[in-house]
Amino acid sequence: MLDYTNSKNSCLTGALFHLQAVQVVTGSAELLHIGDSACSYSLILMQVGTCRLLTDDGELLLEGNGCLLPPGTAAAIHAVNSLPLLCTIICFTSSERLEHDTSPSKRPSAEQHRSNELADELAPYFGKLSVKQIKQALPLAERLYAAIEPPYPLALAARLQCHSLLYELLFILMDTNAPEKISETLTSAEAAGRTAAYMNDHYKEPLSRQQLAEMAGLSPWYYSQLFKQVHGVSPMDYLVNVRMRHAKEMLLLSKHNLEHIAQQSGYSSEYYFSRIFKKKMGHAPTIYMKNTEQRLANLCYPFDGHLMALEMNSYASHVDMLAHHRSTYFHKISYPLASGVEPERNLRILRQARPYLIVREKNQMLQNDEHLHSIAPVFGVCWELGWRKHLQEIAGVLRREKHAEQWLESYEQQAADVRRKAIHSYEGATSVILVIYESELYLYGRRNIGDVWFNDLHMRAPFPLEHLPFKEKETTLEELVQWDADIILLHIYEDSHSQSYARMLQQDPRWQALNAVRRQRVYPLQGPAWREYSAYSHMLMLKRFDQMLDAY
Repeated sequence: MLDYTNSKNSCLTGALFHLQAVQVVTGSAELLHIGDSACSYSLILMQVGTCRLLTDDGELLLEGNGCLLPPGTAAAIHAVNSLPLLCTIICFTSSERLEHDTSPSKRPSAEQHRSNELADELAPYFGKLSVKQIKQALPLAERLYAAIEPPYPLALAARLQCHSLLYELLFILMDTNAPEKISETLTSAEAAGRTAAYMNDHYKEPLSRQQLAEMAGLSPWYYSQLFKQVHGVSPMDYLVNVRMRHAKEMLLLSKHNLEHIAQQSGYSSEYYFSRIFKKKMGHAPTIYMKNTEQRLANLCYPFDGHLMALEMNSYASHVDMLAHHRSTYFHKISYPLASGVEPERNLRILRQARPYLIVREKNQMLQNDEHLHSIAPVFGVCWELGWRKHLQEIAGVLRREKHAEQWLESYEQQAADVRRKAIHSYEGATSVILVIYESELYLYGRRNIGDVWFNDLHMRAPFPLEHLPFKEKETTLEELVQWDADIILLHIYEDSHSQSYARMLQQDPRWQALNAVRRQRVYPLQGPAWREYSAYSHMLMLKRFDQMLDAY
């Protein structure tokens, strides 16, 4: 009786690969193009001579070894020093790739999936082959070439022999001295990510694809394919992007010369750095620096006031059409940013705008803040500094220091003129700055209006100036009665709630009894310009105070 308990079912459902062509190259050909088919693998086996294998992904020197190229790789063999060559080139395809190439409309999805699996399984063996592999493969390649002899079509025995030799060749490549596998403790994405992190930290050093592939524990071809799947670009393009990002930061945010910047960006030659920079950015480094002011993004609304003082415009910035004093400026912004907390939308706008420089408040944070640096160099200005320092720092990064210096001189002269008028008109008088917002009353401090009124014009408060808040604080009508200042500067927000509360307050007998109200020294300050803290808004305040004093 027969026992079937030890039988094994085969999972082989058909031929995995088909042989397409075997070519023997001899002589001293200077350039031979191979392997540009979208569905053909190319196996190159060197027997005699030395050649350079040129592909889109780089260059390999072949001497006594070989290379396996994936489908769709455009390549060329170039003889070194025109010395004689002898090599064998074997082209083959997976069965499913061949069927897909001839009848795509009929290809079942299961076969497409199997084709992808075959490509994935061969992927770790793409690239340079060892001398040991070549020694075992060459006799089989010679037998394969001899088996393809006319008359055509080949007899069944010859076809079986060709397929058998092809499979034996592939088995040798996969079984003998196989390339290193990915570490068992790392996924493919982690292996690629590890080299990306290394490039971010070591971009100044000479790095090659071979070195990075060894670090990931992968063959160069498989590593390149995997890295591009994870990061969207090849490893060397990623490295160039990292180097360009740091180069742009140094070009715009430092005073170093090109030679130093080239070396600090991973390039030994200033000339080569300039070539790569121009190819990547579309401009030479010097032109890029000069064009910065044309592609400037600003993420801090008040800083546009400094740009206006420097006679510059933001390329991308926040827009508030209710701020009529900025209306001309707003119309020149090419990429308006979203107001409020919409970080993802603004990041999309910035990626589309592709600015050369991003200016923002130093402690201002966006969700996914690290992505800003991938868009353009980021220059942060500390908000705690005074507006004069803000202006000088922004002018410095834009190389407009002289312009800022002249503007500040003009401002100080204007402030001195208005100060003389103010002291003459209000000598010895005390004053407070009030702001009404919705149903609240605020005492303004030493910023914005208070900076101009108290610091620049030297006006007095009904209490020591050190008791003034830094910006504003809530106050009450009772405190106003207690201070009873000689002058009230009153700023009311434009919304209906604030306007309604102001009307109600002005009907209160306690308000009407205030010294400033009785003497008609309550001066309305209309418009959002009074709430801004920037060079342009401060100059505007000075001019309006001057007009107010002339009217008085």
